Amino acid sequence: MDRPNLKADDELALHARQLLEAVMSPADRTAAQDVSQLIQLLLPSGRATIQGCAAALGVTVRTLQRMLDAEGTSFSMLLNQARMQLATQFLSNPRLRVTDIADMLGYGSIGAFTRWHSAAFGRTPRQSRDHRHRV
Repeated sequence: MDRPNLKADDELALHARQLLEAVMSPADRTAAQDVSQLIQLLLPSGRATIQGCAAALGVTVRTLQRMLDAEGTSFSMLLNQARMQLATQFLSNPRLRVTDIADMLGYGSIGAFTRWHSAAFGRTPRQSRDHRHRV
């Protein structure tokens, strides 16, 4: 138990810790915070949809849209923010293939992921990964 785990992934451990802290936080949370948390949890399994989030929160899709509108955001904005955060995090792990990252972020092809990443960050996933390892 005292020996370090050579296969441990510090980035994923940090992500898991943040998710657990968010779930365990008793503070008043907004609908956007709840949806963001659900997206982070459901995205790697491919189930981060507005329908899935609404069902998890016990409201209809339209009610969830109204709640997010009242907070000045939308499901697609929260999904994009989560994808940006997770893409940055996943690309920093050289053990994860870009193809696997695309899949974990809900993209059906590496081409779709690369187009989104290039639009969001101004460089391809490979360029982002190479840049990160040089800095």
